Amino acid sequence: MPKQVLTARYRREGRFLNADFDLGDFICYFETGIDRIARFDATVEVLSDDRILRLDYGTPFVMHLPATLHMTECEGDGGVKRTIYQPEGQDSFVPEWQAFHASVTRHVMPRTDIADACEDLILIEKIMTVLEG
Repeated sequence: MPKQVLTARYRREGRFLNADFDLGDFICYFETGIDRIARFDATVEVLSDDRILRLDYGTPFVMHLPATLHMTECEGDGGVKRTIYQPEGQDSFVPEWQAFHASVTRHVMPRTDIADACEDLILIEKIMTVLEG
């Protein structure tokens, strides 16, 4: 849970939203939007002093389209090394369905629970408060 919602903005009748979250050691920049272009684009990017990790999620509506991890890191004096990781033939939601199945059939506790869902609602409320402020 972020310490604070620093900023929140919306555009185009609320179809686009940006928010900045204070997570202590770093700030998380969040943006989402819906336009008329037929595509699905979901990316998580983490930047550190010597490495950038970017995870691209393929559309959940096309089977066997896996997520792709791009890693860019320092190498030597001024060099850059780029590596791409992509599992073969497994879309992003297969592990989710496997975990759900294990939860139902073997009573394995899920990674997230109702408390996590409540925190999501609290965060949404904090974003709305900043938007209204």
